[in-house]
Amino acid sequence: MAMAGAFAASRAFGTEDGSETPLVRFGLVTDLHYADIDTAGSGATARHYRDSLPKLAAAVADFNRREEDFVVELGDFKDLTNGRDGTLAALERIEAEFAKFDGPRYHVPGNHDFDCLTEEEFYSRTPNGGSVGGGYYSFVRNGVTFIVLDGCYTSDAKHYSPAISWSWTDSNIPPDEMEWLRRELAAAQGHVVVFCHQLLDPASDPDCRVKNAAEVRSLLEASGKVRAVLAGHQHVGGQDFVNGISYYTLGAMVSGAWPDSNCYAEAAVYPSGKFTIATNDALLPPGAVASSTRTFALYTSAAATPTFALTSGALSSSFLITYRDGETVTVTSPSGVTTTLSGVGGKIEYAPVSGGLWTFTNSNGEIAHVGVDGSVHGDAPVPVASSASFAADAVGEGPDRKLKNSETPPVAYSGDDWKGDLSKAAKITFTPPDGSGLAATTWNMTGKGAEPFTFNAKGVWTVTLKFADNTTRTAHIDIQAAGLTLIFK
Repeated sequence: MAMAGAFAASRAFGTEDGSETPLVRFGLVTDLHYADIDTAGSGATARHYRDSLPKLAAAVADFNRREEDFVVELGDFKDLTNGRDGTLAALERIEAEFAKFDGPRYHVPGNHDFDCLTEEEFYSRTPNGGSVGGGYYSFVRNGVTFIVLDGCYTSDAKHYSPAISWSWTDSNIPPDEMEWLRRELAAAQGHVVVFCHQLLDPASDPDCRVKNAAEVRSLLEASGKVRAVLAGHQHVGGQDFVNGISYYTLGAMVSGAWPDSNCYAEAAVYPSGKFTIATNDALLPPGAVASSTRTFALYTSAAATPTFALTSGALSSSFLITYRDGETVTVTSPSGVTTTLSGVGGKIEYAPVSGGLWTFTNSNGEIAHVGVDGSVHGDAPVPVASSASFAADAVGEGPDRKLKNSETPPVAYSGDDWKGDLSKAAKITFTPPDGSGLAATTWNMTGKGAEPFTFNAKGVWTVTLKFADNTTRTAHIDIQAAGLTLIFK
């Protein structure tokens, strides 16, 4: 599975803002689960254990081409291979591939890293920044502090080990580590990025979440320095934005068969505190320049030029389709009507005439899906609850998600689940973009019908639904022209 999604602090989504140069750029991989064993399971949940070796090789080659400052592996680096000895051999094999990166590399402890190995056995074979040792630690690059947390502790503060009985759902940051984190945050001189295998954000699957996550988030928020929290563990990925901090969960590398699937990412931190992240299928080739902040594209990871791209400078503009000589592009409307475009290679402008999920397929079988909000194309206003451009980011989807050829459009595009949720919601809160100077607006939805809301600032708004049982769901909408009014019902 190769998944990408823009979230509140990721407007440029992996492209550099011309007004700012990143302080640091780094590569990310997670949940390789490498083992010399056959694929287990089927479909989307299958684990292709052996395939993680060539997938990591491809990712490292790309990281080297991009000259990343360092790379981070977010946990579950390995799995079980025929007992302890086989597992150690597999760990050494995958670490040797990781070591081909031309720079510092770091590891985050994951639950599967200790299923049959002790801490000493794992850490002694996985150096961080050139030094042997693991657990929780920190490092600084160009003024940015990076904090690695270890969530592999039971509720009684015992570290996962083959010597004790433990459950992967019982993940905790123990008191000693919490106190260490408090000191690290206080000492940090600039922006902070946190890594943890298990998740900390409230939108995540509770089984995948650190049990005392709320307490950890309170420390991070109180510091005022944390820009992003990056995790793995939840194989489908995910994202959230909570009290000024971006939470991003990278999809598992072990998911999907090689060579049709791979998942890795590049992240960057900017002087202003802006944080961006893009997975491999959204990364521009080295040296290429994005034509807008909203880019829908499919690239082969080794390509020097784009293979098939769709870009839109604003929600109300047409899409610019780029393709090669001899190719045709089939456009499928939300209602299933198809149109075939052909001609010499280059760029053709195409204006969708209605809202919904549009599909663009070139003659090589490469696919891009674009969610279009009909209300900004002059049609009757489309309720956001059923609009393709308003997707449930909480389940790891979004309008910027790239789909592999074998995938079907995700449920989040239809918004049907949001329509049902809105009717049950007790409250809906609209949080404006950072720096807009606007205050958040909260409605009591009980008994309400269709309600218009005007987004009076350009940028990424956060929309949160809160239900009677105090559970919440969060989604984001990128407003590219202030004054856009959408109907919620």
